[in-house]
Amino acid sequence: MTDKKDHPEIDYWAGEKKGGVELELVNLENAAFEDIKLGYFDFIRFAELDQQGDDLPSFSNGSFEVRQHHSITGQKGGVYLKPLPENILEELLDEEKVSFIAHPEFEPIEPLLAFPFTAKELNRFLAWGVGEGHDLPVRENVLLKILEARRQKLTNEANLEQTVAEPLTDQEPPVVKQGVREEPGSDNEDAGAAIDNKRTVLEQQMVWMEQWFNSQTSWTDNNLFSARKGVRGGRNACWIWLKTKELNSPGKLFGGNLKKNTSVTLAFDKAWQAFKEHKQDK
Repeated sequence: MTDKKDHPEIDYWAGEKKGGVELELVNLENAAFEDIKLGYFDFIRFAELDQQGDDLPSFSNGSFEVRQHHSITGQKGGVYLKPLPENILEELLDEEKVSFIAHPEFEPIEPLLAFPFTAKELNRFLAWGVGEGHDLPVRENVLLKILEARRQKLTNEANLEQTVAEPLTDQEPPVVKQGVREEPGSDNEDAGAAIDNKRTVLEQQMVWMEQWFNSQTSWTDNNLFSARKGVRGGRNACWIWLKTKELNSPGKLFGGNLKKNTSVTLAFDKAWQAFKEHKQDK
């Protein structure tokens, strides 16, 4: 068998079609999807898996196995060639065995498609499989929904990053009443309706929390959400700082009813959860 290390010039994905496979609903080469990573649970949603009752989900009429990452053994998650039973292998000629362990990189113990994967990597895998004569049914409508949802999530996160990064002034934040921003000192309660509404209430809250975070040194990205004995938690420290700014007052960004069995408002608790997710995703 040819060893790819001895022949690095050979394209071992030679079975794939030029430009990949042509799906009716999804263009896997679309630049809008290039930063999206998909994994095991995405794959088993859009791939039409075999219904054979195996321990591991199988794909392409039993040719492939779909495996999750194994934290103990370190085995990679991905789509693998399904090993043939020993009794069947013993009956096959060497030439016949080769056809059952065809792998684009001649590494049958490695995944054909490793998790996580990009849309382009999926396209390459599908194209190789079709070129080798495998039936690789995909629910295109499900795949498209997954890709579009991830693309929108990345866009929202990028917008939030930009919002949080904007510098703040010492100006008092706007009062929020029933979703309408009203500038402090305004004589007209409806004056806020004409104010720039580019930022949502949550985005405004996140900006203040980021200002707190940047104004202190006790809490960092590494310990912000850890519990340290004898040290007030970052959540409480942020809440106290916001209270000194009177942002917990009625009508302000963090005002309103208290969360049950706590000393913080529901508005703050919800914003803190969003702030936590934002920090942990960085």
